[in-house]
Amino acid sequence: LESDYGVPSEPGQEIRIDLQQQRVDLRGEYALDEGPFEQASLRVGYGDYQHKELEGGEEATRVTSETWEGRLEVLQGDWQGLHGSGGFQFLTRKSAVAGLETFMPSNELFQWGLFAVEELELQDVTFEAGLRFEAQDLESARVDFDEHYWAISASLGAAWKPSEDWLLGVSFSRSDRPPAAEELLSDGPHLSTGGFEVGDPDLDNEVGYTVEATLRKRAGRLRGDINLYYTRFHDFIFRRDGNRVDEAGVPTPDGELIRRDFVQSDAEFYGGEAQLSLEVFELSSFKGYLDASVDYVRARERSSHINLPRIPPFRFRGGVEARSESIDLRLEIWYVAAQNHTAANELRTGRYVMINASVILHPFADPSLTLFAQGRNLGNVEARNHVSFLKDLVPLPARDLRLGLRWAF
Repeated sequence: LESDYGVPSEPGQEIRIDLQQQRVDLRGEYALDEGPFEQASLRVGYGDYQHKELEGGEEATRVTSETWEGRLEVLQGDWQGLHGSGGFQFLTRKSAVAGLETFMPSNELFQWGLFAVEELELQDVTFEAGLRFEAQDLESARVDFDEHYWAISASLGAAWKPSEDWLLGVSFSRSDRPPAAEELLSDGPHLSTGGFEVGDPDLDNEVGYTVEATLRKRAGRLRGDINLYYTRFHDFIFRRDGNRVDEAGVPTPDGELIRRDFVQSDAEFYGGEAQLSLEVFELSSFKGYLDASVDYVRARERSSHINLPRIPPFRFRGGVEARSESIDLRLEIWYVAAQNHTAANELRTGRYVMINASVILHPFADPSLTLFAQGRNLGNVEARNHVSFLKDLVPLPARDLRLGLRWAF
């Protein structure tokens, strides 16, 4: 993968990202004829990543990362309705940042974990339990940092199927996440996010407790699912926006960057999402559908009720679609509400309505080869993505028309 793109910057200052990435994956499976296990699968991957931040055509910062990862999993055969899987996985990564604007010291990460998932089917009720143990070692000789972390995550759920069409489920989970390298070690300008990022080497694990309820229908003319959830975090990790600073981190009202400190706070998230699809007609070779989806999330610090930053607003999508063997037609509308629940020093984003349309042709004998015409933001409205670090500088793309040939393989 190679990519070269611009980053929003001050007038007269051109900043670009030159990115290169290579990845190799090997996968294999082996059938086990004897014992309690049916199959063993192995996946090993290697990744080599680098990007250069260019200012005026000159290299200012170079970021490199070399990663090895693997996963060994065994599938357990059915025993009186009980079946599942378990395994081991690891990841090792060497990261280096060099240049005039180094935002994080070079570091080495090693993670390994053990996991197991079991399901028990009792007539129309299925119970599921999962357990994961994880260890993480992170070292950076440059700043004399060497820390070890342990984490235990678990889940328990049940799903009731009163019929083949319907499913009602509930689950409880505990997630345990060690802090990432950038959360611990960052200390410098990060041009691609427009921030001067400052990590905290004393961060603890982020622990969350979630309860979730699901209602699902997967057969018939009307299909869809509804999910509601509540999560309570202990020591939730996030970036807190501060004042404007220059590239050395010195506060100044007209600074090019925003200081962002990685901090921890007890927090709560709650919300839900729903998706529905209705087959409304079948005429000749065409089938017509109406579909809709909504999602909403609210997130804030527990003790102070201060809003967390970069939380998406309420969104609704409605679509109408006609499909046949030779052509697919689709028109959809997006409504995204204003986000007024903002954190300190965070830009409020307004609501917008966006219309998209597409035509897909299947003129070839090979169904994987298609022609398409696509129009996005046909009303050419100005819209901003609230979760973006650069929302105050960069709106979403304007009207976009595309013609193309797509080959799936």
